[in-house]
Amino acid sequence: MLTLREQLQHKPFRQWMAKTPNMKVQGHKPPWRLFVQRWDGGNWATADFMDYEQAYRYVAKHLKEFHDMALNNRREAFKPPIVRIAGVRLAYSPSPADYSHEWCGYCRRMTQFRFYISGKHPAMKNVQVDPSLKRCVICGVRHIFLHPYKLK
Repeated sequence: MLTLREQLQHKPFRQWMAKTPNMKVQGHKPPWRLFVQRWDGGNWATADFMDYEQAYRYVAKHLKEFHDMALNNRREAFKPPIVRIAGVRLAYSPSPADYSHEWCGYCRRMTQFRFYISGKHPAMKNVQVDPSLKRCVICGVRHIFLHPYKLK
């Protein structure tokens, strides 16, 4: 799977990640959840943050220490950054020919969606999940839950 470090090598994505997103949904719990994978194939640890700037600073400071990271929003999904290629507006993709990765609006990055036949997802402890539905490998959101986005 593409790591966050690999995706940040692309300038449009790096610039987009550096900007504080405008959140439409408010609540009292910390909206930002940082997922951290210490080594390839390892479990994902989490930490919650009240503001994006604090979470992003942590990611920037520790990016090289961990195998992979995801700066997830627990309240709302975000559209991918829009890039212009030869004057045409397109949704960001690090490799348009790579169909194994899709945009997860909650993780705010390209990731993979898989079936969890065992009914267990690492991000959803003590919860039985439907094995017939594809889920984000990081946050566990159902693939069918993500709405198609339109370019404006």
